[in-house]
Amino acid sequence: GTDMLSFDWSNDGRQLLFGSMTGRYASAGMRLLELDSGRWTSIAYAKGVDDFDYAPRYSPDGKQIGFVRNPQVGDMWVMDADGRNARRLTNDAAEIRGWTWLGPGEMVFGRRVDSESRLYQLDVGSGVLRDMGLDDAQSPAASRHGGNLAFTRDQPQVALFKVPLGSADAAPQRLFASSARDGQPMIAPDGKQLAFTSD
Repeated sequence: GTDMLSFDWSNDGRQLLFGSMTGRYASAGMRLLELDSGRWTSIAYAKGVDDFDYAPRYSPDGKQIGFVRNPQVGDMWVMDADGRNARRLTNDAAEIRGWTWLGPGEMVFGRRVDSESRLYQLDVGSGVLRDMGLDDAQSPAASRHGGNLAFTRDQPQVALFKVPLGSADAAPQRLFASSARDGQPMIAPDGKQLAFTSD
């Protein structure tokens, strides 16, 4: 009964760390759920009344918690595992599409830029951001011991077709091969040309 549910395992596997929640178990901030007892414990940390903290993740060494504050128009944040020293790492107010730790001091996150999502590598200490050069990439996940990064690539096939009118069994015919997203086809008044948008 909650929207945008997000959680992560604690490094010892005994608790789940939850982000902000709505619904029956509503919470304005991050909480821990102890698996043996079912007891909830709120984490005390700096946050605003309207902040929605999403996708919390423990760093590989367990010393920090990274999270996205307000994921639809948000930024990457980090704080100590006990809630102290919360600080913003990016200042983009961007749509964040998944993230992961690469190591104790590095993150990778998906960010929507114009009509696509791209992966960025972020140095937590310096704040240096590097485009990883991966088109249409989001939802990264790194192996716990390093060496491998998995991600989702969303590449739908978009094509323009024509269908002869007046024939019940006429099959759609693809107009031309395209590796882009094409749309808004407009046939010229003389029927000899077609204008359309493409990325």
